[in-house]
Amino acid sequence: MSLVDKVVKRMIVTSFFGDGWGDKETYSKLLSLRSVYQDRQLLHKNYYSDSQLSVKQMKGGSKHLTSFEGRFESPLANTGILPEESRYCRFHLHLPADFNPSTRVCLLFAPTGDHSFWRRYRFLSYPLAREYGIGSVVVENPFYGSRKPKNQTRSGIRQVSDLFTMGSALILEGGFLLNWLQDEHGFSSLGISGVSLGGHNASLTAAVYQRPLATIPCLSWSTAAHTFSDGIISGQLYVECAERST
Repeated sequence: MSLVDKVVKRMIVTSFFGDGWGDKETYSKLLSLRSVYQDRQLLHKNYYSDSQLSVKQMKGGSKHLTSFEGRFESPLANTGILPEESRYCRFHLHLPADFNPSTRVCLLFAPTGDHSFWRRYRFLSYPLAREYGIGSVVVENPFYGSRKPKNQTRSGIRQVSDLFTMGSALILEGGFLLNWLQDEHGFSSLGISGVSLGGHNASLTAAVYQRPLATIPCLSWSTAAHTFSDGIISGQLYVECAERST
């Protein structure tokens, strides 16, 4: 473990997986979704087009951006594995003031611990729009922000299965938003990105999306296992609780 990782690890006070692995039924439902993800046409037909989306323009902001906020029911909402608090996906759409259908737009998924829209807006959305003319969609994770379950403290998801549920929901929500941008508003140059956990979820979403998509995962990898087993979060796990629930 690097010196930077050791310093960051000491700053983490949130604990994870206090309620163990989660129930077997949740895992069965998650596994059944794998066959859906492998069929892009079925995914597009059954999960990317059913939800009703509401959106309105945000007041204030910057002269360089036109901003909107919206929400829609998560395509995972009726499976019984998503908490009621996470049922609706919230997002902010930031576009250059002179946007048009040829404007490039990128989805931005949240890293671990990012419960707000402000951080990604300040460090990604604003400079992308002002300096490069690129729009962005800042998505709120399930189990984060206003979608955080009442029994959860900060980012400390209660069950291991919650982590997989979060990823599954973001795959569907991300695909739905990408289709909405292209089919409803004509944006054809689309991308998806995120840092750390956000980069991992961006990669998962891009892997099953049915259309060409620029994919830019940052500080990410194909698995988060190392982070939890002996990385910076390893000291924050309720190992005994997880062992008792096996």
